[in-house]
Amino acid sequence: MSNKKSLFSDIALLLVTMVWGLSFPLIRNALSTVSDTGYVFYRFLIAAISIFPFLVIYRKKITIELLKSGFMLGFMLFLVIFLTVTSLRATSAVNVSFFTGASVALVPLLSVLIYKIKLTKFQILSSIISILGILLLIGNLSLDFSFGNLAGIILAFCIAAQLLVTDNQAKKGDALILGFLQIFICSFFSSVYYIINGAPKVELNPSVIVALFVTGVLSTAVAFTIQVVAQKYTTPLKTALIFSCEPVFGALFSAIIPKSDGSLEHLTVSQAIGCLLILIAIFISDEVIFNKINKILNFSSK
Repeated sequence: MSNKKSLFSDIALLLVTMVWGLSFPLIRNALSTVSDTGYVFYRFLIAAISIFPFLVIYRKKITIELLKSGFMLGFMLFLVIFLTVTSLRATSAVNVSFFTGASVALVPLLSVLIYKIKLTKFQILSSIISILGILLLIGNLSLDFSFGNLAGIILAFCIAAQLLVTDNQAKKGDALILGFLQIFICSFFSSVYYIINGAPKVELNPSVIVALFVTGVLSTAVAFTIQVVAQKYTTPLKTALIFSCEPVFGALFSAIIPKSDGSLEHLTVSQAIGCLLILIAIFISDEVIFNKINKILNFSSK
């Protein structure tokens, strides 16, 4: 794995995370008039339509092995979405944000248990700092043994597993085609889920249209495809740490993009510190970058 490809992959994943953060306030505004089931269905329908031409172009390169891998990743992605919606229905958004972020700590744990990977002190430290940052960023965490929190715990494990499986499968075959297949198959499961829930109607208005376009094309079709391709050249832990910036960008964009009633969310001092800790965790996780920064600091102090 070349350092240059790894760097470009990390930058691509950071841009993906930024797009997901941008989608936070857009989804918030859209869900004020649209059911979560309807939103998920149309988001992935738009994503599937967006990537369908590419599947037609690359159809001759789609092998049975790629289809199997795509089916696995598509189902896991749907499972993450299903559990996110389920936990949001039964517990607070703050709790769900924590469980999503907690996957950062579960990735190295599952790496050790499943792949017998030996963690460095930098990776362990970065996971701890990232969790502390997430706790400060979301605030008002209230955990109990409720159904919603149980779904959130399962969600955290599913996100971590999805990152590890994506890393494993992306290195086996054509990551670009695999990314397209993942979205298309996830869209199929989303459609089934939508029908089972009674196919609720969606009332289109400017905020809903913008949210569906941005999240369908950019946050789903483009972002999830880039994730699969980028994970071929970076580690699952680095991916998880970069993705922990999602609430950071979400908080920043929520302070810029007004709610449906015109009001803005404000970033508190503790949230700002949490954002900073998450960014520090990403740098610490990369031993090469950490050592370079350390050399610069030591040189400056002389």
